[in-house]
Amino acid sequence: MSFQPVNRVKIVKPFISPVANVDTPTKKVVLIHEGTEHWFDTFYDAAQEAVMGDQIIVKANITETQPVEFNEIIGLHIRGEGRVTVTWQGDGYWLRFKSSAWYRSFNNHIENLIIYCNGNSGIRVEDSYLTTLRDITVVNPNVGIELATVNQWCEATNLENVYIRDPQTGIKLAKYGGTGSFALTKFDHVFMALSKASSVGIDIDGNSVSDRSFFDHVNFWVVYPANNAVCLKLNGGMDRAIFNSLCFEIPDDTQYPTGVIGLQFGSNFSGNVCFIQEPVFFPWNRFYKTIDNPYGKQFTCYARDILGKPPFKVRKITGTSFDTEDLVVFNEDSVDFNKHIKLKAGNTTDYLELIGGKDTYKYLYIPNAGLGTAAYPLVWVDAQILYSQALMPLDNNSDFLVYPPANAKLRFTGDVYIDSLPDM
Repeated sequence: MSFQPVNRVKIVKPFISPVANVDTPTKKVVLIHEGTEHWFDTFYDAAQEAVMGDQIIVKANITETQPVEFNEIIGLHIRGEGRVTVTWQGDGYWLRFKSSAWYRSFNNHIENLIIYCNGNSGIRVEDSYLTTLRDITVVNPNVGIELATVNQWCEATNLENVYIRDPQTGIKLAKYGGTGSFALTKFDHVFMALSKASSVGIDIDGNSVSDRSFFDHVNFWVVYPANNAVCLKLNGGMDRAIFNSLCFEIPDDTQYPTGVIGLQFGSNFSGNVCFIQEPVFFPWNRFYKTIDNPYGKQFTCYARDILGKPPFKVRKITGTSFDTEDLVVFNEDSVDFNKHIKLKAGNTTDYLELIGGKDTYKYLYIPNAGLGTAAYPLVWVDAQILYSQALMPLDNNSDFLVYPPANAKLRFTGDVYIDSLPDM
């Protein structure tokens, strides 16, 4: 892909301002063009005069009734000064960037705004490159922020310090045409507060391609009555996408939402994605499913566990039977103590080999409910050394915490369920 020069951008409308160099207290929005300030009553009026490289600064709280569309603009900076709010009382999206090709809409910035949507939608970015949305709060939107491809692709969008409260859909990546590519999208300190039934925090469309995207410190907070909410829906291509420090929480309250899913993998999900740290579900037992993975999608996790599932592979050595296939990564659809990995020993010589070492997994968590009435001993086989470890109580419920040696093989007797330690 070759970079197209800026001089290919055609600015159709010249800059003509009906109000120039007039600074009055009644006017709330300033447009800075070639170093000169031009004041307007509304953001919409200022936007009609903006061209490449201009700044639009919102100086005081404003109420907008007309949607704003920037068609093929480069280097525009929009920002609020102080803690200013935009109350959006129109229909659809308040702010929209669009173009016929990525090089006609790139390096635009929207910063430091609080947008009250009243059930309408916030910001939509189409077919653009290197768009930055920083220090943005969107309240009560239908869709808070949408990235879309219509004619080409929408790549390298930077979402930084974004808070979306009470959305139906917080952030959406969707293909309507074009390539569907959202490569290199960055979610950096993004927070979702879900309170509506069937709401979705982040929705990655099944026809999209978000290769090499980065999700860093993305948090979801789910409260009643957000029944059947889904925090993070991953669908489409996401090869080499990286996830770090995801947190899903249903906080203490007098009533909790039901049917909540934390992380959901769709049928079109594909790619070798990596979780640098395990996602945190707090507390895990308030979720209907922490992971919903009905299509058996695989991913990599470089942490002690992921959502209560061991981040290592297992291999059946002898006649041991269990409820998953051989040589699979445990990425099952939920942390449900009725659906743990069930290990059934036919005799005392059966064992499982855990492929990995202490850097890959730290411990196993064995719920007492899976042990029946007796605490069965475990035997670890590490090279030529045989380790015998009794099960030690973990808490008042008599669960057990077990530390396996590096490259260990597990022998056991009786039927047990094995899971990694859930987040407390």
